[in-house]
Amino acid sequence: MNAKEVLSKYKPIIIIILLFSLVFFLRAQAVYLSDVPADMKPLYEDQTGLPYFSEMDSYYNYRMTQDYINHGYLGDTIINGTQWDLHSSYPAGRSAEYPPLIVYVTAFVYKFVNLFKNMPLAAVCYWIAPFIASLSVIPAYLFIRRLTNDYGGIAAGLLVGTAPSYFSHTFAGFFDTDMFNMLLPILVVWLFVESIRANNIKSKSIFAVLSALFMLIFAMAWEGWWYIFYLLIGTAVLYLLTSKYLLKEKNKSFKRYSSKMEWLLDQPALFSLIVFVALSAILIILYSGISGFVGTIASSVGYSNLQSLVQATSYPNVYVSVSELQIPNVGEILYGVGGMGAIGILPFLFGILSIPLLIKKLMPEKPEAEKEDTKPKRKTKPRRKGKRTKTEVIEEKTIKTQAVIDPKIIENKKNYLLYLILFTLWLLITGYAMTKGSRFIATFSLPIALGAGMTIGLILPNVKEYIKNSTYYSSIAFATVFFVGFCLLAINLSFTLLMAVLIAAVIGIIAAWAVRYLKDIKYQTVLTMLLIVSAVVISPVATVYEVSSSVTPGTDDYMYTSLDWIKNNTPQNTVITSWWDFGHLFAVAADRPVTFDGGSQNTPRAYWVGKALFTSDENLSAGILRMLTSSGDQGSLTLENYTKNTGKSVEILNKILPVDKAKAQAILINEYKLTPDQTQNVLKYTHPDNPSPHVFITSSDMLGKAAWWSYFGSWNFQNSTGQHYIYSAGVATTQQINGTTVIAAENGVVAQINGTQLIAGLKYSQGNETQIIAPHKLIFIQNNKVMLNQIVSNDSPISIILIKEDKTYLGVVMHKELEDSMFTRLFFMNATGLTKFKLAYEQPGVKVWNVN
Repeated sequence: MNAKEVLSKYKPIIIIILLFSLVFFLRAQAVYLSDVPADMKPLYEDQTGLPYFSEMDSYYNYRMTQDYINHGYLGDTIINGTQWDLHSSYPAGRSAEYPPLIVYVTAFVYKFVNLFKNMPLAAVCYWIAPFIASLSVIPAYLFIRRLTNDYGGIAAGLLVGTAPSYFSHTFAGFFDTDMFNMLLPILVVWLFVESIRANNIKSKSIFAVLSALFMLIFAMAWEGWWYIFYLLIGTAVLYLLTSKYLLKEKNKSFKRYSSKMEWLLDQPALFSLIVFVALSAILIILYSGISGFVGTIASSVGYSNLQSLVQATSYPNVYVSVSELQIPNVGEILYGVGGMGAIGILPFLFGILSIPLLIKKLMPEKPEAEKEDTKPKRKTKPRRKGKRTKTEVIEEKTIKTQAVIDPKIIENKKNYLLYLILFTLWLLITGYAMTKGSRFIATFSLPIALGAGMTIGLILPNVKEYIKNSTYYSSIAFATVFFVGFCLLAINLSFTLLMAVLIAAVIGIIAAWAVRYLKDIKYQTVLTMLLIVSAVVISPVATVYEVSSSVTPGTDDYMYTSLDWIKNNTPQNTVITSWWDFGHLFAVAADRPVTFDGGSQNTPRAYWVGKALFTSDENLSAGILRMLTSSGDQGSLTLENYTKNTGKSVEILNKILPVDKAKAQAILINEYKLTPDQTQNVLKYTHPDNPSPHVFITSSDMLGKAAWWSYFGSWNFQNSTGQHYIYSAGVATTQQINGTTVIAAENGVVAQINGTQLIAGLKYSQGNETQIIAPHKLIFIQNNKVMLNQIVSNDSPISIILIKEDKTYLGVVMHKELEDSMFTRLFFMNATGLTKFKLAYEQPGVKVWNVN
C-alpha cells in the first residue's frame, strides 16, 4: 500500500486529529497569560505554577469534586438523604445536588492520571475543559460529513470547536459544565439521525440505544437537557407525518406487511423514536427518579418566564446584574457565533443558508436525458408518426417509472428532508432561547455551526461548475483570500483598517493571478473548497485566539494570601461576607462558610449585603452582618411572615438592626405592635445571644461592581427601583510648577498641592472648552491616613478622593452618594472614625475586617 492509498484510507482519522489538535491548541493558549506582563505573571499563578481559574464558578466545581473524592458525595454532609453544602448560603446551607457529570468525569481522570504520576486536582480541573470541549469537533465532523463531504465536515468541526460564545467558557482554566454543551448534544442528535437512516433493525436499535445513553449522560451534565429531548421528538414526528407525502411514496396497506415489526420498521423514524424516548425516559428516571424526570420536563415551561423572574421580585434580584441573563442584541449574537463583529457574519449566513439549500435539494430533479443536450436542433419537416406497438408503450412507461423511483434519489431526498426538519426546528428553538438571555447564544451557535458546514458541503457541485470558468475561479480565489487576509490583519492592532484592506487586496490579487496556472480540475476544486472553508472559519478562529491570548485569571496571590490568613488565623466557624462574586473562591481558599455567593443570588441577601456596603450608618452595616452570619434569611422571613409586607419588614429591620436588643424590642412592640412572642422570634435572629464570629472583606474588584451593589443597596421597595452609583479610579502623574505640585489622573481628576493647601476637581470637555467641576466632598489620604475630609461644593454631584502612597498618586471620582458609604470608609479611609470595624489583615487591594 503506497502513501497515497494510506492517506486516502486514513484521511478521516488524520482530519480528526488535526481538527482536535488545532482547537485544543487554541484553548491551551490561555495558560501562557500572554496579555500579562512577564514580571506580573507570578502574581496570577498558584504554588504549582499554573494560573488561577479564570472565573469563580470553577472554584465551586473544584470544591464539589474535592468533596466527592474525599468522602464519596457532593457537599459537606447528607441531610435527610440530600447531599448538602454547608460552605454556601450560611448558616442554612443549600443542596449540593446538581448535574454531577463534571464531578464524576474529573474525579475519574484525576484518579486515573495519578496511577502514573502525581498531579494535583487543581491541575486536572485546569485542563479537562479544553480537552472535553475539543472532542466536540469529532462528532461534528462525522455528522456533517455523512450528509455532505469532507469539506462540510471540516468546516462544521472547526466552527463548533471555535464558536466564540462556547470557546469563552471552555479554554484552559475555565472549569465549568459548559464543556459538555456542544459534545453531548451533537452525539445525541447524530446517533438518533443515524438510527433513522439505518436500513436494518440491528443498526437502528444500536444507534437509538446509544443516542438514549448519551441523552442520559447529557441529563447528568446540564439541567437544560430536555431541549434536545423535545427537539428529537419533534423532528421524528414531523418527519413521520411529512416524508411519504412530500416524497410522494405510495402508502402500503397494513395487511400487506408480513408482521407488525415489518410495518413498524417501514414507518419513517417511528421505531427509532419509540426506542429513544422509552429508553431515555427509563434511564433518566433510574438516575433522577420519576419526580426528577417529570419535574424537569414540567419545569422546562419556566424557561419561557426567565426574563419575568429576573425583572419582578419583592427583593431586588441579583440576576439582573448577570450579563448572561440580559437579552443579546444582533451584534452580540454575530460575535458569539462568528466572532470579530461584522466580519463574523459569514458563519451565521452560511448556517442560515443551509435551510434554503436543503429545500432546493428536495425539488424535483430533471431526468438525465433532459440534461444531456439542450441545444436547439435544426427544424425539419415533421414525419408522420406510425402507430406504436403495445410493447413500445409499455417499455416507455417502464423507463419513466424507473427514472422517477430511482432508490438513490429517493434515499437522498429522505435524508435532506430529515436534516431540513431537524435544523429548522433546532434553529427556531435555540433562536427563541436567546430571547431569554445571552447565555443561550452558545446553544444557538451549535446548529448554526453545523448548518454552515452543511452549506459548504452542499455547494461542492456548484463550485465544480463555476471553476470551469477561469474568471469565476479567479474571482472566488480573490474574494476568499482577501477575506482571510483581512481577518488575520484586522486582529493585529498595528494595522489600521485601511492598511488591512489594502494589504489583503494585494494578496487576493496575487492569489487570483496564481490560480490561473493550476489547470487540473481536481486540484482546482480542492483549492477552491479549502479557500471557502478558510474564509468561513477564519473569523471565529482569529477571534478565539485573541480571547485565549488575553485571558487574565479571576484572582491573584494577594486575595489568595488573604484567604489563607483567614484559614490559619480564625476559628473554624468563622463566616465570611462580601459581595457575591468571589464567594466560591472564599469557600475553597479559606475553607470557611460564606453568606453570599453565586448560589444565593436570588435571595434577600442581595439587598442586605448591598445595604451593608452602601449605607453610611456603621451600626446598621454591622447589624446586617451580624444577622446574616448568624441566621441568614430567617430574620427577614420571620418578620415578613408577620407583616405580610416586604417593604414594611425592611423598614422595621433597618430601624432595629443598628440598635441594641433592648431598644429593638421596644421598637417592635411599641411602634410596630408585634406581640411579645413575635418580637422574641424576630430578635433571636436579628440580635442573637451568641453571634457567629465573622469577617467582612472589601477588595479592589468591588470598585467596578459598585454600580450593582449600590443599585441593590439603594433599593426602594415602594417603587421597586434602585440607583447605580460608580467609582472611577485612575493613576495620576505629577509635575512641579513654581513650587506647586500639579496632579493629573487618567480619569480626569486634577489637583494642585501648595504647602498645606489642596484644591481638586474633575476635568471634562464641553464643546471646545475644558471645564473643571469642583467636588461635593474632597478627601485626601496620605500613607493610609485621612489628612483632609471636607465639603467643597454643596451643588456638585461628584466627590473626589486623592490618595498618596509614597510618591504615587491615585485619583478617585465617585457619585457623591458613595462618599460616606461603608465601602468608601473601609476600603479607602481605613475605617477612620469607625468603632465596629477593625482591620484584621491586609494585602494590596484586599482588606479583611473583624466586625464587633
